[in-house]
Amino acid sequence: MTMSIVHRATGIALYSGTLLLAWWLIACAAGPTAYANVQAFTGSWIGRLIVFGYTWSLMHHMLSGVRHFVWDLGYGFKTADREWLTWAALIGGIVLTVLLWVIAYSMGWPDERRRTRRAHAVLDAHPDRQGPQIRPGRFRNL
Repeated sequence: MTMSIVHRATGIALYSGTLLLAWWLIACAAGPTAYANVQAFTGSWIGRLIVFGYTWSLMHHMLSGVRHFVWDLGYGFKTADREWLTWAALIGGIVLTVLLWVIAYSMGWPDERRRTRRAHAVLDAHPDRQGPQIRPGRFRNL
């Protein structure tokens, strides 16, 4: 019962976290200043906590979905099997989340924040610089 509630809660968290992902994608398209602002937020301790929670929600929800898929196939209804699948989803979500974050850090994810700070400093030093601009009418024939 508890895992069913957690599965629903992680689904709701994924909706909220997708807003953060959309903000990041829009900032990528909007230019370096908007991107620097998003990176400053996600690089802060609260931003990283939110992204870590989003990652855990994604991993846990995915593994719970696999558990439901196994049930849809007609397996895992015995008490021992149900318990094993429940613990596997719970522990697997935590392990996959930590593994993803270790991989991200080993690939240099914090360095991205320093690059963003440098880009923000360049924009502050040269206020006449703006991000790439789309010329009006450029995509008129599409």
